[in-house]
Amino acid sequence: MDFGVIMSEGLKRTRRLVGSSSAPSVAEHSHKDLSVQAEQLSQLVGDFGTTCEKLLLTHRKNIIHEQFLLQRLANAAIDIYGVAAVISRASKSLSEDVPTGGYERLLTATFCQQAFDRTNHTLQSITSSKEVKLDAAMSDIAKKVVEHGEVVPVHPLGL
Repeated sequence: MDFGVIMSEGLKRTRRLVGSSSAPSVAEHSHKDLSVQAEQLSQLVGDFGTTCEKLLLTHRKNIIHEQFLLQRLANAAIDIYGVAAVISRASKSLSEDVPTGGYERLLTATFCQQAFDRTNHTLQSITSSKEVKLDAAMSDIAKKVVEHGEVVPVHPLGL
């Protein structure tokens, strides 16, 4: 493996540990009125990358068998993409001073805050021991359903 790559990755991780973001800022590419949302997007991208690295370090090639984790990761990716698209559109409208720019700024702020909160929760749930236990329980339930060819419990009324 290339020594430069190892050093680069080590430097990125060290920066993250001390709180310095290694993710590039989106703010310089968006309208100034959306700087808060752009910074939130930058944070989400950085957190998403960190979470992906943690999952790959933990599960390695067996990550393909961790469908519950991958589903949450995909949900986070969808939200991050949505935030980027909304900021992009609103930035264009605000830059061109369209009449609905103020309304689009409000829509953007509202959507981005909801997506930011949802994505943070989703990314945190990936490493949550509570969620890991729930994933194991759901996996056991699914295995029993497949094994029996139907839901396992009999109907309480005997139907």
